[in-house]
Amino acid sequence: NAFGTSVNLASNVTGTLPTANGGTGATSFSPGKVLQVVQATDNTTFTSTSSSYAASGDIISITPSATSSKILIFFSYNVWRGGHNGNVFGKIYRDINGGGYSEIESSARGLHQTNGYVSSTPILQKCSMTYLDTPSTTSQVNYQSYFRNESTSNTFEVGEGGGHLTAMQVMEIAG
Repeated sequence: NAFGTSVNLASNVTGTLPTANGGTGATSFSPGKVLQVVQATDNTTFTSTSSSYAASGDIISITPSATSSKILIFFSYNVWRGGHNGNVFGKIYRDINGGGYSEIESSARGLHQTNGYVSSTPILQKCSMTYLDTPSTTSQVNYQSYFRNESTSNTFEVGEGGGHLTAMQVMEIAG
């Protein structure tokens, strides 16, 4: 293959994928197919000085059509930081069918960090979080962003008023 040429490996699969290897015994394959897309926006502002993760209120929901599906999550938001050195950390939490929110990514520093220091001047940064989740359910799944501040002496805002939106998208991907 020449550089820049893409190959669809799934089209080269023949026969069946044995159930002992996690397959269904099916003879046709469509992994990676987008089954549904949900999009939402929020123009409210979440303000905090907390050094513990706190719910932002930005929630998006999807109901997977199969337990084998994966959910691709995109959060895009503005973060305003006061004019002091420090970080704001974000993580995505999941709730299945009203059972309560829990972290879906265990990295100590979260999925995203912003570093806000520009000569003691407040700054506004466009940030994002992306994650591929495997909820293994056909019940409603809710995703919410949580944030924390590195230093409680600094204020941060997510969504930062003035018409700045938090955009959220989730896609169900066939497993």
